[in-house]
Amino acid sequence: MLTVCFIEDNENIAFASARLIDELRAAPGGALLLGNMPLVRRADIIVLSPSSCGRKTELPPSCGALLSPGGYGADRIKTDSVVSYGMSARDSLTYSSVKRGICTVAVMRELETFSGAVVERQEIPALIPEGVSEEGALAVFGCLLLLGAPPEKLEFIPRP
Repeated sequence: MLTVCFIEDNENIAFASARLIDELRAAPGGALLLGNMPLVRRADIIVLSPSSCGRKTELPPSCGALLSPGGYGADRIKTDSVVSYGMSARDSLTYSSVKRGICTVAVMRELETFSGAVVERQEIPALIPEGVSEEGALAVFGCLLLLGAPPEKLEFIPRP
C-alpha cells in the first residue's frame, strides 16, 4: 500500500485526489491518503499545495516522490524524485491550455510511476475537478499519474 501525504490549506486537493483515485482505480495495491500529517517517517508521495509553499511547512524527512509547485521544498527533504507543477515551461506538469474548467495537461518530462511504468511526454485533455484551483488541479493530475492512473483515463474526467 502506498502512502500519500497531502500538505495543503483547504484547497480540496486531497479530497479530489481521493475521489478520482477510487473512480479510476489508480492505485491497484491501495493507497493510504494522509492530510496535513507531515509526521510520517517516510511517505511514498508528498503533495505540496500552492498555498503550503508560502509558509514554513514541516515536511517528513524523506519520500519517494515530491510533487510540488516549481519543485518547492526539494532542498529540504531527501527524495528519490521531484515532480514540479505550475505554469512555467520548466515544470514537469503544466498546462498547454485552460479555458472555463477544461484544460490540456502537458507532461513535459517522463514520469516514473510507483509501479515502474513510464508516463511519456504528452498532452492530456481533462476537466479541472470542481472546487480545486487550476494550479491545485495539476497536483491532483500529478498524484494520479504517479499512482499509476493511465493518462488516457484522465481524459475528460467527469465532474461529480
